[in-house]
Amino acid sequence: MVQTRKAVSKMHVSEGEGLLHKNGDLTVVATSSEAWAHNLFLRHSSRSAHFQHAQEKATQALQAMKDKEKNLLAQRQTTPAPNLTAHHENSSAHYEQKLLDANATQCRECGNAEEALVAATKAALTAHTAAQTAAAFLGLAAKNYAIASQGFAAANKEYTQVVNQMCPITLTYNAAGSAFASLASAAQDLKQKAVIAQQHKAWEIANKTVVDTAQSQYDTAAARATAAEQPIAAKKATAAAACASIVTPQAQFLLTGVVSAGRKNAPVNVVTITESSVKFATNRDKYKLKNIPSDMFGSFYVQADHYKATGEQKFTTNRPVVVYVTIDSRGDANLKALPDGFTRYGSLAFDHGFSPGTPDFTKYGVVDFPMYKKAFPPGTHSFQFRFACAAAWFVQEAPTPDLCGNGQRAVAKWSSNLKVCGGNTCPSGWHKCTGQDVMSAKVTYTWAKSFSGCYNFDAAHDCGGCSETCTSRKDVSGSRKLCYDASTPDKGGMGSGCYYDNPQRTSCLTGGRIDAGRNCGATNDGVVCCQ
Repeated sequence: MVQTRKAVSKMHVSEGEGLLHKNGDLTVVATSSEAWAHNLFLRHSSRSAHFQHAQEKATQALQAMKDKEKNLLAQRQTTPAPNLTAHHENSSAHYEQKLLDANATQCRECGNAEEALVAATKAALTAHTAAQTAAAFLGLAAKNYAIASQGFAAANKEYTQVVNQMCPITLTYNAAGSAFASLASAAQDLKQKAVIAQQHKAWEIANKTVVDTAQSQYDTAAARATAAEQPIAAKKATAAAACASIVTPQAQFLLTGVVSAGRKNAPVNVVTITESSVKFATNRDKYKLKNIPSDMFGSFYVQADHYKATGEQKFTTNRPVVVYVTIDSRGDANLKALPDGFTRYGSLAFDHGFSPGTPDFTKYGVVDFPMYKKAFPPGTHSFQFRFACAAAWFVQEAPTPDLCGNGQRAVAKWSSNLKVCGGNTCPSGWHKCTGQDVMSAKVTYTWAKSFSGCYNFDAAHDCGGCSETCTSRKDVSGSRKLCYDASTPDKGGMGSGCYYDNPQRTSCLTGGRIDAGRNCGATNDGVVCCQ
């Protein structure tokens, strides 16, 4: 009996359907189209990850600016407006009020610009996620089309073999009856082979239709993703300009003494990254690195020899930095050449500069260049590639750490005005948070449980209330009665390592309760600091 299969119908690949017939008895041959679609998927996946990070950074900056504006507005409301006599008698009060007004306006303008940047990065993230999905479906469509095409080729070959065996027919009119029976049997087999070949051809045509649909939908999604990226650079510049006057200026970030050992000893240039692509090497005109994430704009790119040697890659900087290396993945060169101490961080795309559709593009295409990073303190540093290869590197100023009064990094940060510090010291200008501080900040139980250790703040949670301070009998929760136990007050805390927590109980936290100890003098891993 001939095995029959159901032909597929044409559907939109964006719905995740119409993909495609499964062929378990044929060898899957990966085609260049399938590999190209996979590279597209990796590209959009990398861009999505970068825009996710950029969106988080912009959102944090926006929240910090909103907090600053709120503080300035509060100061303005508590500063009495001077009358005409007071203006002449005490002009300093007048100028102080003007300064508060100007700063609040600048914060609002900065916040608006940051908000626009958040919206732009979110749109780019959404667009690249959609393009990533479309690329995945395109790759699957190309794979199944290759299977269907090979299936038809095999079925057609079997049909042709039977035809060749039958023809030419040499039977005479007086041949034995068994000879005529054999011919009839062969003809019946030929008919079955023809039916099978027709089915495979139908599957091939149906799968080609789905590939064409998938390609069209990917092209549309990719164009939208490219368009969504376009406004980001301008909005980032607008935000930087709007916020420049309220950001404390710092010494300029410098990169000097750059050395890059290469096979051809090509010249070394240091260029600033201002867009998503850069010329790869000083001795290769067409080669480019692409898909550079927007959060690396402003970093320095060491443009040197196309082929890096195993000699010294060296630099001097006046700031803590992160160095990114990106290495050719062909032949596992990235694994053989990776310098010591670098860890994986996304990928870039290496473009030879050939036009799509040309033989050179088909042969070389766009290559995945995995990226790795390593942090360095200020000073002179060097590293070496362990294997000569096509590679490049960037140097970016490291983000300023959020420090506590003991010079250590903050354990966690809820907002620009509330952070968790190890030890018992808050930074200068900060204080241990009170119950009122935590209640006003609306710190959630879920967030307060998201980091290890136990850190206390100045409040008590007796009877599910929230006292103004640990020794105060004033409840600031507004809707609960505080019963205060002077001998063993339940001191407020944050962290997953505190002695008591319950998501069903009330406290200064929103959505649960965490206690750091049974007395106001309890010491833990640190404190919660407010400004």
